[in-house]
Amino acid sequence: MRKKLLSLILSMVIVLGYPIQASADNFLEGETGTFEETEDGVYELKNSNGTLLLTFIEDDGSAVMPRSRHNVNWTIDATSVKCSSREFSILAESPIHVDLNFSRVGITYIGVYDRETSNYLWVKRETRECKGTMVTHGRDALLSFAIKNASGHSMTYTGSYSY
Repeated sequence: MRKKLLSLILSMVIVLGYPIQASADNFLEGETGTFEETEDGVYELKNSNGTLLLTFIEDDGSAVMPRSRHNVNWTIDATSVKCSSREFSILAESPIHVDLNFSRVGITYIGVYDRETSNYLWVKRETRECKGTMVTHGRDALLSFAIKNASGHSMTYTGSYSY
């Protein structure tokens, strides 16, 4: 099922003519598991048992047809987390697109907070943007969008997330 979904998303991106951006070194890191690049621009987060938790696909989001889009204009203090109070139910294997710009370079984690398990799933960025699609695995979930500023200075995040 996972490979079929990834193939479908990648096929849609290729067919529609939208390029998948190349990855940078040390692009992703999971605090709740281990990220590994499985294809160019496609990363998987697995827990210590090898269970797939999250897939991140670098893209421009043009192939995503969201049912809901939410703007982000958050200033987050150094070493702090902000979690949206907006909760959304999502089916396993459903995409969440992220299109964010950061006010400066710093260590940032973009992700979701699972309201049922009280766990975060993170994608790490050390640049000034995050553009891509996250896909959660395993079960349907009640989630909230979250950003963790792990840098030593305050940062502002602007853009949107959609699902």
